[in-house]
Amino acid sequence: MLKSIFGASFAVCVLPRKDSICQARLVRPWLEATLLAYSAWGSRGLLGGWLYNPFDRGGGLAFLVWLTPLVWSWWRAGLGGRQFARGHLAWMAAGLGLSFLGDLGDLHLSRHLGLAAILVGSAPRRCGWFWTLSLTGWLPVTGWIASRVGLAPGPLAVLRIAVALAGSGWALARPPRQPAHPPPRQSLSPAAAGCQIKL
Repeated sequence: MLKSIFGASFAVCVLPRKDSICQARLVRPWLEATLLAYSAWGSRGLLGGWLYNPFDRGGGLAFLVWLTPLVWSWWRAGLGGRQFARGHLAWMAAGLGLSFLGDLGDLHLSRHLGLAAILVGSAPRRCGWFWTLSLTGWLPVTGWIASRVGLAPGPLAVLRIAVALAGSGWALARPPRQPAHPPPRQSLSPAAAGCQIKL
């Protein structure tokens, strides 16, 4: 029942909104917060892994560092004033689908990727692709791969934080991108135009 409510609300309130103004304002902030809360609850096992799994050590700090550009954009522009990257609605839809799949099949990787996709969909355009790729710094699957290739937990923790720092630093250092269609210039009234000519 809960999944049906989430799916219906996402389809009705988000996907039909194809005009650029609605896309820029999203996913109404309350719906975005609901999707984030849902995916975060499904991924709550991340905390235990970060605390107790040697190969996930450092992932919690990397996650906080990785979130810095996103939190900064929320604080500066507000939830309704951000300029989103192209395809952000697809990220949100993919995140919701992955979270559902993780719940249905009890797949931790799917839940984690769902949370990551929704966070990427919530990010402003300035974050960019490098910041998106740096989410590997906090994903548990990185620790699983590292354990298979023989990387020790200590260096892996340092590498996780370094990757997150690089991605967040790159995103914060980028200048904000200007809208593709700037607002039209206001035309002067005939009286104002006459005054300018006389001057």
